[in-house]
Amino acid sequence: MKPRSQSALAFATALCAAVLVSALLAWGFLALLALAAQPDSPALPRVLPATPRAHQRNDEYQVPPVNIPAALRVPNYDGSCLWAAAVTLLAYQDRQDEADYWRRHFRGGAVIPPHSRYASVVETCRARGLGIAWTDQGNEQFLAWCSETRRGAVIHWEAPDRRGREWPGNHAVTFCGFTADRAYILDPNRTAQIQPLPRAAFLATWRECGGAALTFLYDPPEP
Repeated sequence: MKPRSQSALAFATALCAAVLVSALLAWGFLALLALAAQPDSPALPRVLPATPRAHQRNDEYQVPPVNIPAALRVPNYDGSCLWAAAVTLLAYQDRQDEADYWRRHFRGGAVIPPHSRYASVVETCRARGLGIAWTDQGNEQFLAWCSETRRGAVIHWEAPDRRGREWPGNHAVTFCGFTADRAYILDPNRTAQIQPLPRAAFLATWRECGGAALTFLYDPPEP
C-alpha cells in the first residue's frame, strides 16, 4: 500500500489536471461563441472564372477602364447619390431591369455596409438576391480587381457643403477604374464627364471617407 502522503499527492495532481482540462475546454467554448457572434466581415472576392482577355487587362484597351456610356449615367435624384451610382453600375453591367426597379423604389440617404442606421446597399442586394462583392477596409486590391474585371464599383466619397467645405463620406460616386497613376470617378452630381484624379490622392480621400466600396458580379460590355 502507498504511503498516505503519496496518495494525497497523486490525488492533488489528478485534481489539478482535471481543473486545467476543464478550464481549457471552457475557454475554447467561449472563444467559439465570440467568433460566432461577430458580424460577417467582407472578404476580397474570389477570382471569377473565364472572363475574356479584354475584361482582364483593361488599360491596354480603353481609358478609363470602366467607360460608362452617357446614356447609362444616372444623375443624383432626391438626394440619392448612392442609389444613383448603384443604378448606373447595374445598367452598365447589363442589369437594366434591376436598375429600373432600383430607380423606382430606392431613394434618400444610404450607405454601403450593413449594421447602420441608414439604408444599406449590401442588405438591399442580399434581399434582392444579387451577386455582390464589397469591402469597408479601404483595400486598394479590391478596387484594382474591380478595375481589371471592368466591373467598376460604387464608393463612399466626399461632398462640399454650401460654404465649400468637404464632408468625407457624405457622398457617393461610381469608381471607373485605375491606370498606372490615375483613378477615375463618375460623380452623379456631374455626369457629363468621367473625372481623372491622381491615384494616390484618390486612395487617401477614399480611405478618409471610410474605404467602402461595392460592385455587382455581372458582365460589363465589351470595350
